[in-house]
Amino acid sequence: MHDTIPLLPATLTGVCFEGFLYGVFFLLFVVSIYLVLNRPDAQPHPRKRVRLAKFKKPMVISSFLIFITISLHWIFTIVRVFQAFVYNEPGVTALEFFNDPTPKTYTIWMISVFLTTLVGDSMMIYRLWVVWSYDKIVIIVPVCCYTAGTVSILGSIYHLTHFGPNPDVFATQYSTWIINDCVFTICINIYSSGFIAWRIWRMNLQSKKYGGSDLMSVVSIVVESALLYTVWTVWFFICYIIKTNLYIFLLTNQAVITGIVFMLINVRIGMGWNQKRDQAVSTFRISPRAEQGTDTIYNLHPMAVNITQTVDYRTTEDTDVASQNELEHKV
Repeated sequence: MHDTIPLLPATLTGVCFEGFLYGVFFLLFVVSIYLVLNRPDAQPHPRKRVRLAKFKKPMVISSFLIFITISLHWIFTIVRVFQAFVYNEPGVTALEFFNDPTPKTYTIWMISVFLTTLVGDSMMIYRLWVVWSYDKIVIIVPVCCYTAGTVSILGSIYHLTHFGPNPDVFATQYSTWIINDCVFTICINIYSSGFIAWRIWRMNLQSKKYGGSDLMSVVSIVVESALLYTVWTVWFFICYIIKTNLYIFLLTNQAVITGIVFMLINVRIGMGWNQKRDQAVSTFRISPRAEQGTDTIYNLHPMAVNITQTVDYRTTEDTDVASQNELEHKV
């Protein structure tokens, strides 16, 4: 059934589509880094020290890692196109080249996909861990899936570098490792996004009791982005199972889709930071008297100050409400 869709058109369509998506990803990456560096801080600090500290944050580091892996994937996509049509060996057609998984350029091309997946999944787990107030119990399941997925990726790379003559990517043990990795990736994203959404929804209910801000926008950001990535991965999984060449189109764009989803979350939350900062500035008004610079003499009266000591006891619900102010800076 894998011959229903011609391999060459599927490959070239994937290359063109990846070029467009890489442009979208690059734009989102630049905007994401800009928003992170200009993120308002709760406490004033020296500007240079703050910016250096922001570059050390996991989300910023992972953004640069994903940018490197996706750029590497895009470069080797172009290299493989030139190898197929310009620098191909005598007697080897472009179709035969793209159907051969043994060249080293294909191995590097696939490794960049695997690395992007690992970074994207690890950041999804990191978001889950942070939103749940660094609770280690809640991340046990995704960490186990992540470990199993890493083993699957290592198995895929091993078989990728040990293909025999006339290899078939659908019929070897290599396909088993690929399928396993897809399953674990899907489980990580469904589990993590679901628990993140449930946690924020619960915190939102508590914050409304105390007049807090609505956090449902954060839920929509996480869920919508995770849904895009999960649907794309499931689509690739189905196409690979039924052995249709459409899988190569999906595989070609798997890395850049991962990057776009990751950057979309950063950009949309970052835009929320700036919007709140602008609202805070717009609510500050200078009185006309101060603007005119007029001097006014006020009579000062003695004032008594009473100092009392209070003890603050917090319940679990109060803790949830207090932490909601920091939530958007965590996700």
